[in-house]
Amino acid sequence: PPRSSRIAGVNGKCPCSCGVPRYLVSDGHTCMGGLDIFRSYTLNIGSWAPAYYRLAPVNSGSDDFGFFVDRRQDLPEGVLQSGFFTSSRASGTGQDDIYRFRKIVPPIPEPEEEEPEEIVYRMTLRGFVLEKIYEEPGNPNTRILGRKPLPGAEVAIQMGDGRKTVTVGEDGLFTLELDENTDYRFQASKEDYLTNVETFTTRGIGKDPNQPEQEFLVEIVLDKVYREREITLENIYYDFDRWEIRPDAEPTLQELASLLKLNPERKIQLGSHTDCRGSNRYNQELSQRRAQSAVDYLIAQGIDPTRLTARGYGESSPAVDCVCARCTEEEHQMNRRTTFMFIE
Repeated sequence: PPRSSRIAGVNGKCPCSCGVPRYLVSDGHTCMGGLDIFRSYTLNIGSWAPAYYRLAPVNSGSDDFGFFVDRRQDLPEGVLQSGFFTSSRASGTGQDDIYRFRKIVPPIPEPEEEEPEEIVYRMTLRGFVLEKIYEEPGNPNTRILGRKPLPGAEVAIQMGDGRKTVTVGEDGLFTLELDENTDYRFQASKEDYLTNVETFTTRGIGKDPNQPEQEFLVEIVLDKVYREREITLENIYYDFDRWEIRPDAEPTLQELASLLKLNPERKIQLGSHTDCRGSNRYNQELSQRRAQSAVDYLIAQGIDPTRLTARGYGESSPAVDCVCARCTEEEHQMNRRTTFMFIE
């Protein structure tokens, strides 16, 4: 989900009329990187045209936001619009810098006697298959530094009633000419990686005479399969002395269930760990209940029970190795965790 997304009227006023441009700042849409500035407009009450991002130099690979059209100043001849925006791009002098922009009148071409050509609208999609870059190579429990192309991955493209498969090159890129009012499904796969899916639709995309050619981006990230290695599931924690799945753990388990459905040949072990409080025997039994709770949740999501194994580790493998009597509650919480591991 987007870290930040907001639509505002021109100069921050509430939108109230159809066809007037509004500006959206978001990192949840396909864009150039970080926060980017998009433009949309109202079609009718309660309906918005699809947002599309503004090209460079307004947007960049850094955070671009705070777009403001200055309507108070008198514009000189040849200038259509003037305003400001904020960006964290490297060429600035501070962390975030304010830039001024001017939209100028393009040169007027010489009039031609011929009738104007009919506008040809064209939509193109650029797709990338990527894998994660970890701070410690080969260790999926370390910090993610970024992503890189995954050459040799296959992408099965389903478009309406049609289907085709492409193999990406060293740049991880595939391109596709898009049809109007069509749903697309992209399923990427590669040996020793988990299959993943992204979708895209051209339904509802309006035709803008000022931008007859539109380009869209789709990124599909594949996770490498690390066999016989525990991978911590983020946000799967338990209350003290309890084994029930908490509501804040459900989204992570639902995401894991979706991946297992896309990869029906994979089997995993769900492991659970406790903090150091309590006897070894009690913690062993408690961790087994917690691991089984995670397995039961995945079974309820439609995963075949024969693909799942529950194992309790008790307090034998803490994530934070602290003196028990001096561990903070946060450290105890980190030790009460659930992991998964691919097994043959």
